[in-house]
Amino acid sequence: MVSAPESATIRVLSCNINGLKTKLEEKQLTKKERKTKLLEIFDRYDVVLLQETHIGEMKDPKDYNKNWEIITEALSEKYALVKLEDQTCRETADTQEEKTMYMTYFRSGRKGVAIIVNKPHTLLKAFSEGGYYSWVHVEIDQQKYTFVSVYYHRVADAQIRDLMLEILEGSDAFKCRLVIGGDFNTTLDPELDAHTDKPQHAARRKIVKELLSKVKLSDVWREKHPGERRYTHKSMSRLDYVFMLEDDVKYVTSCEILNDIDLSDHSPVSLTLYRQSTAIRQAHAYLI
Repeated sequence: MVSAPESATIRVLSCNINGLKTKLEEKQLTKKERKTKLLEIFDRYDVVLLQETHIGEMKDPKDYNKNWEIITEALSEKYALVKLEDQTCRETADTQEEKTMYMTYFRSGRKGVAIIVNKPHTLLKAFSEGGYYSWVHVEIDQQKYTFVSVYYHRVADAQIRDLMLEILEGSDAFKCRLVIGGDFNTTLDPELDAHTDKPQHAARRKIVKELLSKVKLSDVWREKHPGERRYTHKSMSRLDYVFMLEDDVKYVTSCEILNDIDLSDHSPVSLTLYRQSTAIRQAHAYLI
């Protein structure tokens, strides 16, 4: 089977960035170098799912909105910045020709997720909860997608179960190509996903496996690399995942753990998939 042409694919990166503001303030680089370095990475992908952005209000009222202003100053020339309000569903039918960064904004040193869409798209819906996950439902090249960015920290059990219910309720946002990326802070298979299993992973593992089972999701990297031992965190554990509906994994051309992007103590996970129309044409050509 001939591989899908580049223009027919969607390239996704999921990355725990461990502080977007921190990366933009990296001391050994100039301000221009910091921004250039980040944007060069983000521009390689059509969609970027970020976790632990650490963007939120400062505790001191004098510094109110300071973090947001840092991001705005650094990135607004490149992206249309959209702030997702907590537990408020944003619905539009607006076509975004420009590149857009959808961001959560919380009073916390650890929370925060963001979703960057680098392709022209129509935003249909977007939602965020607790700084631990957000999703955007978009249309790109006549194909509808829902991209979800998840940071599953130790106190986010309720939010992850809320996400599970949202998907199971079957709203329009989840009746399409679903891509969930994030740092789940657990290992799914301790025998393969960790050098040493950690007791604190057990509770989260149970909830994530419940999510996979009930929603019928696949761990895409594991599907593509059965039996392989790779880690995404310096603790020698695979904590970062991309999940898709089991029936949609056939559209994936590759899923890789990347060691050449040095943004934090986590290694990002990349995913490349092609559109359904392309898959049908390819399958037809193969049968002929």
